[in-house]
Amino acid sequence: QRIFGYIEILMPFWTKKSRIVITCAKGVPPFLKQEILSLGFPVLSEGRAEVETEGSLEDAMRLNLMIRTGQRILFLLESFSARTPDELYKKMSRISWEEYIQEDGYFCVTSSVNNPTIRDSRFANVKCKDAVVDRIKERRGRRPDTGPERDKVVVHLYWRGNLCQVFFDTSAEPLSKSG
Repeated sequence: QRIFGYIEILMPFWTKKSRIVITCAKGVPPFLKQEILSLGFPVLSEGRAEVETEGSLEDAMRLNLMIRTGQRILFLLESFSARTPDELYKKMSRISWEEYIQEDGYFCVTSSVNNPTIRDSRFANVKCKDAVVDRIKERRGRRPDTGPERDKVVVHLYWRGNLCQVFFDTSAEPLSKSG
């Protein structure tokens, strides 16, 4: 049911190609790399706890169903530079969130943050959430619901130094919990 919710919400972006990052436990990337290759996907890079490939949102959904050694499938939406929370907010507000989140939609924000201006990643989550909500409210006159539940759109922020990458977490919960 989780996957079908994403399909309905993001159908207009079904074939757009982007980077896909598949996270995993440390030490697992060589095995994950082989699994990705055996499924016919290219391997763009391999890190300590992730392997990067590319594909469409449809490919990300297929990976959710077929990957056994990964934890999460992250579909890259935007990448930009931001030094401060205010810059993060401004650049997050430029993304056309109204195209990704339905009018009566719900979303949550998760993050992995290592930036000297942020002491608590929850603050970065709030800045992201505020940017998304403000953008949608400005365009539609009404704000979407937000919270911790990962059953609709999950926006994941990866912020290291000045590099910000905004992903859709197409797995929401770790793949090991999906059965």
